[in-house]
Amino acid sequence: MPDRLPAARVLAVFERACDLVTEAGDVIALVTPDVGDGPLNIVVEGQPGCFAGVETGTIATVDNGTLWVGNSLSVSLKHAAIWEPRPDWERFRAQYRAMV
Repeated sequence: MPDRLPAARVLAVFERACDLVTEAGDVIALVTPDVGDGPLNIVVEGQPGCFAGVETGTIATVDNGTLWVGNSLSVSLKHAAIWEPRPDWERFRAQYRAMV
């Protein structure tokens, strides 16, 4: 991940998500663990309502491995894992075998 990414801004704030839009028009969703992984999601530690202090239009930047959303939210990206859309087939097979 680059040290510095172009600015984004807060597009919308919900109880379990905060959507950002980059200068290029890409959408990134900051979400609580109960929403979970997805192709646009960055899962952050927090409970529903944790984005309440974030306002629409706030500028977001990535600097030195940390995503900053204004002064109210920072998210470390240093240990972030890339979402893998491939199912865990071995786990599913084991669950199936346990049911039969």
